[in-house]
Amino acid sequence: MNFTSRSVCCGVMLLVLACSDPGAGERTRASAGGGGGSAGAAPVDAPLPPGNLVNGMALVDKNSCTLCHYSDYGGVGFNPNITPDTQFGLGKWTDRQVVAAIRSGLSSDGTSLCPLMAHFAFSDQDVSDVITFLRRLPGVERANANLCPGHGAKAM
Repeated sequence: MNFTSRSVCCGVMLLVLACSDPGAGERTRASAGGGGGSAGAAPVDAPLPPGNLVNGMALVDKNSCTLCHYSDYGGVGFNPNITPDTQFGLGKWTDRQVVAAIRSGLSSDGTSLCPLMAHFAFSDQDVSDVITFLRRLPGVERANANLCPGHGAKAM
């Protein structure tokens, strides 16, 4: 089994677990420990340092963001579009709103995103790097479902 097959299998297993038990997604995220970012994340209201595009790309790759957000980051199904598209993606989101989504699973209006969205304990530098990478992607004009299946929370 190659890396991609293992990643897809793990993603499907997490989806099945989270959808079968409403609290499973929360336990999975809490035990995941942040998905590989640097420890010691600062409060969301701290100013972000300038982002590093190359490190942002590496972090997005390392944390397998395309598993849910699709190969073009435009999302598919209930998985959100995280490109800079202003209609369907993060184009109207502030950096602070993107930080809240990445670190705390919160939408731009402060409500909870789908429980399947992992929380990443990225440092300020790491989260700034990821945002820099996402802001440099080409926008994808693709609408996705608004609700996470089986959970009722917003997809994005």
